[in-house]
Amino acid sequence: MKIQPIKSKRTGKTTYRIQPILPDGRRVNFYLGAGQKKAYAVAKAIFDLIDSRRHGIDLSPETRAWLHKADKALIAKLAGFGLCGVVYSPTVEAFVADFIESKRSNSSASTIITYQNVEKHLNEFFPAGAKVADVTPADAERFASWLIDRDGGDIGINTARRRTGIARQIFNRAVDFEVITRNPFKHLRVSQSAAKKRYILPVELDKILDKCPSQEWRALFAMARHLGPRIPSEIETMVWGDVDWERNTILIRSPKTAGHGKAERLVPILPGVHSELQKLFEAMARRSQSELVFPTLSRHSNLSTTARKYVKRAAVPEWEKFWNAFRASAACDLMDQFGLRKSCAWMGHSAGIALASYSLTKATDFIDAGSPRRDDANNDADPARIDAHSTTGIEENADNSQLCGNSMGDEGLEPPTSCL
Repeated sequence: MKIQPIKSKRTGKTTYRIQPILPDGRRVNFYLGAGQKKAYAVAKAIFDLIDSRRHGIDLSPETRAWLHKADKALIAKLAGFGLCGVVYSPTVEAFVADFIESKRSNSSASTIITYQNVEKHLNEFFPAGAKVADVTPADAERFASWLIDRDGGDIGINTARRRTGIARQIFNRAVDFEVITRNPFKHLRVSQSAAKKRYILPVELDKILDKCPSQEWRALFAMARHLGPRIPSEIETMVWGDVDWERNTILIRSPKTAGHGKAERLVPILPGVHSELQKLFEAMARRSQSELVFPTLSRHSNLSTTARKYVKRAAVPEWEKFWNAFRASAACDLMDQFGLRKSCAWMGHSAGIALASYSLTKATDFIDAGSPRRDDANNDADPARIDAHSTTGIEENADNSQLCGNSMGDEGLEPPTSCL
């Protein structure tokens, strides 16, 4: 890479120039300005562009980043020589709007609302006209803190993390589209630790049910706690035809996973759900109401806020992630009682998500850990009994053999090759 310094006789200032040979054999001039450091950086990028065209190799990440920040006149000149195309350098506002539009066809209405909330925050934080390529990791970190600390903030830390995670998802798309080479949100924490999620005790559910104003509310709370459907998306279109009393199953339709080829799943009607659902069915049959299982609540405009009122009336301590806590509690119990394989199938998520997000710790775990029955190998407990207190993610019942295809050997709980 040869850079020629050119000293002006009139001013005495030194500028820099390169005369590279293009892939088509032409020799051209590029004047790089007076700063030596900047001149060398520009020259390096231009020679990388030429080598990329000549040899059909990928550009370096540095050159890709430089293309989004280089002088527009220089970029136009390079494009005229066929060394680069038109560089796509969108604003944050335009790129986020395009992201949301691309998600409309395979996302639920509630998911789009969540995206729009993040769009509102990003547009409020970044100045008008801010480029995606100009957002730095420091900017991303300030945005994450601003979500929590801003004046009039109405979201908690976990909601802020979730929305920061969506911002990271948006900027991942910018990386895929080669608008940027590195996601500035990549280093930020966006997940909620399982230890901070609320486990809702069965006795607390009983108190809540006693304060419900209708059987429809009782059935909804029972389903939320024992089966953990995503609310409201998975209960909005549920009809009585989805409930098979003979087979003891409910067909759950999931807009969230439909785009991933899992539009529906079968779940069992557990005892805690069966009685409440049966009472609702009988009450609605007498009144010849809609085929919808939850005709009133599926159209409720403020479901979570109203549901919280009944929890408060029951004198049950409140928690932040309302419906998610019901889902996490249900998933935790299903893992303990029926094993990871069945729990994941019924909840509609992967084993990784189950163990990372729903493997909660119960107060009874520590009591059971010191119980004599666990140390007494000769106890006369029923071998078919299902242990409802394990939250370690390790199967302690017959389902373990169905998951792994083998039994525990001399290696203990960690065989040489994991089946999960």
